[in-house]
Amino acid sequence: MDKLVAKINWSFNRWKGFDWEAFRRRHESGFEFVRRTGYAHEWWNFYEKFSRDNYYGSIITRPQKFGRGFVFFISRNPLDGKWYFVGFYSDAVMPPDYVSTGVPMRDLLPEVVVKDIETLVKSSNWKDRHLAYLSRVLSGEEYRTVFVAPKECSASFLPEAYIEVHPEDIGVGRVEGQWKITYKITRSQIERLLTETKRRHEAIGSEEAKEIVRRIDRALAKLRVLGPKGEEKKKRETQIKTISDVSTVPMSFPEELLESYEPVEFLGEGGFAKVFRARRKDDGTIVAIKIPHIDRKTSALFIKEVAAWYNLNHENIVRLYKADILPRPYLEMELVEGAEVNGKLIRNLDEYPKPVDEKTALSIVRGIAKGLAHAHSKGIYHLDLKPLNILLKANLTPKITDWGLAKISARSSLSRHYGYSPLYAAPEQLDEETFGTPDHRTDIYQLGLIFYELLTGKSPYEATSPASLFGKILQAKPMPPSRVNPALAKYDGIFERLLAKQKEERYQSVDEFIEALDSLEELNNELDELKRTKETLKRSRSGKEIQRLRREIIEKTAEIAVLRARLNDKAGLLNALEDLKFYTWKNLDDLLNAIAQVEMLLEEGIPVGNDLIERLTVLLHRIQRENDVF
Repeated sequence: MDKLVAKINWSFNRWKGFDWEAFRRRHESGFEFVRRTGYAHEWWNFYEKFSRDNYYGSIITRPQKFGRGFVFFISRNPLDGKWYFVGFYSDAVMPPDYVSTGVPMRDLLPEVVVKDIETLVKSSNWKDRHLAYLSRVLSGEEYRTVFVAPKECSASFLPEAYIEVHPEDIGVGRVEGQWKITYKITRSQIERLLTETKRRHEAIGSEEAKEIVRRIDRALAKLRVLGPKGEEKKKRETQIKTISDVSTVPMSFPEELLESYEPVEFLGEGGFAKVFRARRKDDGTIVAIKIPHIDRKTSALFIKEVAAWYNLNHENIVRLYKADILPRPYLEMELVEGAEVNGKLIRNLDEYPKPVDEKTALSIVRGIAKGLAHAHSKGIYHLDLKPLNILLKANLTPKITDWGLAKISARSSLSRHYGYSPLYAAPEQLDEETFGTPDHRTDIYQLGLIFYELLTGKSPYEATSPASLFGKILQAKPMPPSRVNPALAKYDGIFERLLAKQKEERYQSVDEFIEALDSLEELNNELDELKRTKETLKRSRSGKEIQRLRREIIEKTAEIAVLRARLNDKAGLLNALEDLKFYTWKNLDDLLNAIAQVEMLLEEGIPVGNDLIERLTVLLHRIQRENDVF
């Protein structure tokens, strides 16, 4: 295993100006993810000494037979904090990892696996260290599993040809008390990565680059072998040729559905599904067809988990028209065309340029909130809310999609998800034992993350690795939006509640959050009126008018105090309560106690609770009554 890590070390050394040894001493790391064709995917995080005791990872449904596949090497450039695709094994093999301590692998491997190993040793041009390893397996001298690959089936790319990969593509979760981190990648995604890397090396043109191109070509050839074969492929091509516009037909559209749908356009692919624009053959309606990557075990849950989606009929929720597992699992949904922004078609909120102006952000978030409120009223929670799941109409009306799919993707061995997306995970999704079971307040937390990103263009948690990100989600206070843009200070209190670690400290319903947004608008109006009243008081000479304006100032200040409390604006609330000290003596002790309590909340970073808001409302009413006698 340390040999593979050495390869990653080598890629780090190629970053100009980078001190690998200093980096290694800080226990940072590169990582590799594995695409095991048809079986499983693996992610390893290596630490100093590179032993099994110093890494964590997981394999989903490891095959109980000898597997072949692709090993992709990914390195993080410490100079810019980004991850890059830097090399691969295209014909990697590894025996099953169910070897007991102290038992030679040879004694536990099925005979068919042993024969596979013997064949591989005889037929392939292996690297010396890999050949030695396989020989030790056959002789009963090896006790561990290692990925190996033929010389001609591996490549380390030139740095100028590296391709950036994104952290949101990593699926992470906590399973049985341990962190399980996996990356899922489809054959088409592998092909796109390799094709782009090949193009970049062709542009370089050196002899080293040409050799890498030859090895990439071998890898691409092996990928094509995995596709439809023989008569099945001819049959599929014949079916597709019957469609009117052959040039635009996506070849990856399932042939089983060609009887019912005419595929028009391939719209995109994520770790869980492919999406197509298609035309129903029976009535010509244009719809979206989603083809999930699920295994047989999960397909049994498919209809059950998406059934609730049928009951959601709201302008801010994508309509589900049909879901079936025959002739293969698929979803027929409302097609949301997207919005044109700066001449570019934007289909979902993830693609929308950020940050956006406050008016646009509030409009989008209110729409999402209304859709959530409708779902929550029926006892339906999303639990994987993120910009990618918010589709946009031409007028920027948001529509929430993929209801019920989070649980399905979490259970499928063919999906890279753990039931949520790492960048938008709530604390309770990472640690149920500490923070409780995910519920409707999880959706509220994820809505807060989307709102924050719209306003600031950033995440409230700055992290350079998945482990660092999860640590901050579980323990660190989110960065207030005012730290990004001082003009957003009025939202600090709202986000303190939206992104609270404990569910009990968040808004307890979507309606309560919408009320907070309404209160913010009302607060601005009240502040304007109070300012005008104070200006009028300065010019007043009549005693009766002064008394009237004095009572009006007390009333406005009390209303502002309540609004500040609802917005969790503790600093603004303190200022309002301090102003009221000059207008009471009967209730002064209670007012001073309230001020002390708010100061404690401000110091401890605790949101203003509904019980305190109720007590303040009663106290402020008493202060107003006290001044009615004047």
